[in-house]
Amino acid sequence: MRIALSDQQIIEGIQKKDNEVLHLVYELYRQRVMDFVTYNNGTENDAEEVLQEAIISLYKELRKGDFVLRKSFDIYFRTVYRNTWKYLSKLKQKYLLIEAFSEGTMEDESDFFHEFKREQYFRIIIDTVNEMGEGCRKVLEMFYFQKMSMSEIAKEMNYKSVQMAKNKRLRCLSYLKEKIKAHNLYKNLRNDE
Repeated sequence: MRIALSDQQIIEGIQKKDNEVLHLVYELYRQRVMDFVTYNNGTENDAEEVLQEAIISLYKELRKGDFVLRKSFDIYFRTVYRNTWKYLSKLKQKYLLIEAFSEGTMEDESDFFHEFKREQYFRIIIDTVNEMGEGCRKVLEMFYFQKMSMSEIAKEMNYKSVQMAKNKRLRCLSYLKEKIKAHNLYKNLRNDE
């Protein structure tokens, strides 16, 4: 499929919530995302989730109002969906690791509901991290998923000192915890316990 709109028209359409433009972006990138995710050991369901999350992330970024497209839309969106897949696959790997070490199997209803709640908590974390600013998201990803040292993070993020990187990580982590605790679904799940 070939883009019939300019990069600027796509951006303006997304900012205006134009369903035709959103549908065009979805259709244009669906197969690309599917190929990319399945090539990188994901499933078709993973690819659908990545595409949806990438479009949501793109929409939120464009709605801020200060967005400037520095490259083509194609390059920008490719970066968005690839980063979304990297992030989701790392979270899923951690989730699978937890699953591998969890005791027993789901033999009764209480196990089923416990598993359901865990999945809901996982969803809240993904949604909340996706809503964070790029700086916080990058710092947390580098520290927790890429296992980078604080000095490496300081260098990568162009901070003047390691202490600045530590402070940023702590502020971002604190912010993440606050947002998760304020999430309505989180409150509902906590009330049900």
